[in-house]
Amino acid sequence: MKSRLGSWVFGATIAVSLIASQVHALSITFNISDSLGESKAVSLGLQQISSNGTDILYGASDATIQLAAGTLIINNISFNPDPVLTFGVNFTNTFGVPVGIVVATSVPPPAVPGLPIAGVVQFNSSISGSFTDGNPSGIPDGGTVTPIAATIAQFDINGVVIPGADAGPAIAYAASTNAQTSGPFSTSGFVDCALLPGGVCSSMSTAIGFIAGNVGVFDGANDNYGFSTRFQIDPVPEPASLVLFGSGLVGLIGLAAARRRGRA
Repeated sequence: MKSRLGSWVFGATIAVSLIASQVHALSITFNISDSLGESKAVSLGLQQISSNGTDILYGASDATIQLAAGTLIINNISFNPDPVLTFGVNFTNTFGVPVGIVVATSVPPPAVPGLPIAGVVQFNSSISGSFTDGNPSGIPDGGTVTPIAATIAQFDINGVVIPGADAGPAIAYAASTNAQTSGPFSTSGFVDCALLPGGVCSSMSTAIGFIAGNVGVFDGANDNYGFSTRFQIDPVPEPASLVLFGSGLVGLIGLAAARRRGRA
């Protein structure tokens, strides 16, 4: 995906896909990398969970990935071809020092019946966090989550980071023996697909990038950090899209200008 995620400090190359085979089986791939230089890719089969005739919901089993820095679990995976993509990330830091983690995935065509979309779309994105202090001394010391990029969650369409769609600030969790939660941090807005590469909205991607642990402090052993994210785009029927243009709610005019300057 061509976004600022590709320039994150880990230098991770994010190559993600959701594919349809001749037997109409779907799979989703998550690419994981960390600040220790370890990277892994996990492909999971999507199975139909429910259908009401027009609205089909797919899901996948949880995946546990063992990293040198700790244990990563990808869970609560669901995909609706409207399209809506949701999943969770749970990381237990066993390394004892702050560790950076990036988890990314995308849903490009032709597997997504809801894509491509022409015209104006509305996006809705959100992320929630959780924390459980696992200090082996038995004395809780809290924990922090620091975004690697501008925010913890990055969302893009057609490989372009969508202005205003990012979600999740730095989070400080107090020292406590109780599980703690934060968020949800939600964003929404409008995008004109005609201003994106290809002229239509044809793929959507989500990436979570965070540093787990109190930066500069030797701690974090067995602390558990969790995230749940959701990204949805919906077409805006005409003439409503014209109203959005007139009121200045479409936030990609600068992107179109930049593309024109690049061709000059």
